[in-house]
Formats: sequence, structure tokens, C-alpha cells
Amino acid sequence: MSSRKYSQGVTVIELMITLVIIGILAAIAVPSYNQFMKRSKLTGAAEKVFGQLQYARSESIASGKDIFVSFKDTGAVGWCMGVSDLASCDCSASFASCTINSVQARYVNGADYPEIVLSTDFAGDDTGFVAPRSVALETGVVSLALPAYGTVEIRMNILGRMRLCSDTLDDYAGCP
Repeated sequence: MSSRKYSQGVTVIELMITLVIIGILAAIAVPSYNQFMKRSKLTGAAEKVFGQLQYARSESIASGKDIFVSFKDTGAVGWCMGVSDLASCDCSASFASCTINSVQARYVNGADYPEIVLSTDFAGDDTGFVAPRSVALETGVVSLALPAYGTVEIRMNILGRMRLCSDTLDDYAGCP
């Protein structure tokens, strides 16, 4: 009768090979993860702003009132976007000033998207929708950019229709 001893465990060499493989996989995955996070930040901010513009338009249709959208630079925080039935909505001073029927309306706080830069080509950085057909006050573009990564634009025509586009991200159609 021979008695064999079975080893239970791993050798140092097996452990080292496993760690090297994990290191290689991590080195491959980290750049992809960083690109994914950047794309997620940019598309998240763009879709939030796009959603608020759609909300403003639908509120104009539903209430039969003119609805205004204000984009403001808030300095260190970055930017904000407020929706209101009052032309004097200033989200940079207080989000409470952005109301519809005296109830605080929806807004987007740029502090939630710290690396995203927002710019518009609307006169005075304000736009809106005119009742009863909810046509746009003016045509224009809202541009959201993540420096050194890409830009997403929200283009609005005079009928109030909006579309997301980007020449730098594959998530959206190219901008005309």
C-alpha cells in the first residue's frame, strides 16, 4: 500500500501567472472603461437637456401657455437650465424662480455634469415655445461638449421640433 499525499492549494508560480493575467486584462479594460464613462457623461447630459426641452414644448401644448427655457452660466458650478411660464426665470439665482403655474418646474443643474460645457446660439441664451401650436421662439442649437472628447448638439427648428446629433459620437446621427 502506497500512501500519496495530495497537495491542496496553489503554488507560488501558479499565483504569479494568475496575477500577471489579471494585470494584463486590467490594462486592456481601463482605457475602454474611461471612454465609456466619458461617453456616458456626455450623452447623459445631452439627453437630460433634450428631455427638458421636450417637456417645455409638451407643457406649452398642454397648458396653452407660452413656456420659456433659460440657459445660464452659473460661474464655478458651470451652467443651469430652467423651464418656466414666466420670461424672467433665472436658474442661476434660484431654481425656485423657475415655475409653471406657481409650482417649481423642472430644471437641469450643470453641477450634476461637472465636466460638461453647455453653450447656445439663442439670443440671450433663452428660448421657448409659443402657444397654441408650441412653435419655437427661434431656431437654434444647444451644444454640450466634453473637452478633448466630443460634442453633442440639440438642434431646434422654428416648428419646435428637436433632434440630437453629433459629428464626434457614434451614438447619434451626424449633424447637418
